[in-house]
Amino acid sequence: MSSPVIIIGNGGHASVVCSALRASGRKVLAATDVVSGRQGRMPSDIRVISDEQLLDEYRSEDVELALGVGSIWPNTSTSPWQRITNRFESCGFRFVTIIHPFAWVSPDSKIGKGCQLHAGAIVQPGVTLGEFTVLNTRASIDHDCNIGAYCHLSPGATLSGDVTLGDGCHLGTGCSVVQGIELGQGCFVAAGATVVTSHPDHQYLKGTPARSFSPSIQRT
Repeated sequence: MSSPVIIIGNGGHASVVCSALRASGRKVLAATDVVSGRQGRMPSDIRVISDEQLLDEYRSEDVELALGVGSIWPNTSTSPWQRITNRFESCGFRFVTIIHPFAWVSPDSKIGKGCQLHAGAIVQPGVTLGEFTVLNTRASIDHDCNIGAYCHLSPGATLSGDVTLGDGCHLGTGCSVVQGIELGQGCFVAAGATVVTSHPDHQYLKGTPARSFSPSIQRT
């Protein structure tokens, strides 16, 4: 029998996570917010608590956690996703892998712990997803792609076959990466861009064909 789940986060992405969990038949006990009791985007029947209440009131062996914090920039060791997962895993908690019943996943793919595959996501044969990677609504990964940990593919992002993404990459809504491309760690691809050449670590890319640019503000 599956353990009940507590969602870390209470905004828009947390509501998507809640919907996917419930569609998969999982019981959602609570969600966390900085302000305990603030309902945010959670359904009214879900209790909202603080992270500290979670640690005080629940044992790690009794519940699983789901990462409900959104991401719009590359993920590094200091980014919220990694800080959250490191904190709660160090306390013995486990993060659930979420596969929406309307996602399609090839049986021979390899899905890391804590990954999220939301409605309409497609994972074709030979794909490897690193831990805590998120495929948002209708994101599509074709054959033999190798995706690092803590990557985020926004709604409608498309990877052709044999694409490699390093850890922490963020692909914007509706972007495309063509066959055989390699992107290094921490790369950012803007919404609607088309990537046709490989790029090293920490590149910010936009346009069609995608070219490097410097972000106007520094993100962590």
